[in-house]
Amino acid sequence: MNKEQCSACKKSTTSTAGVFLQIKQDHQFLCLNCYNDMMAEHFGIGFENITFNPITLKDSDEDEHTFYFQTRLIGYQVIIEAKEGLTMISKAINFLC
Repeated sequence: MNKEQCSACKKSTTSTAGVFLQIKQDHQFLCLNCYNDMMAEHFGIGFENITFNPITLKDSDEDEHTFYFQTRLIGYQVIIEAKEGLTMISKAINFLC
């Protein structure tokens, strides 16, 4: 899995745990926390980054599936995405709040 460095906080994270942006001629990678902070500031709203612990569920065949959550602020809406596993090819379920 590719690692990227956040342009704002300089933390290293996986490329799937952030957003690639182009602002004017500048290309940036922001981790999801910094991206959410930027969006909240842009729209003038209060937003607290929250994290969810992974959950593991069994399907009808008793196979375990672990889901990891990511939260993104899109305008005035929050998207909570559940991804199975942490691979580049993952199944995703989106919840719009």
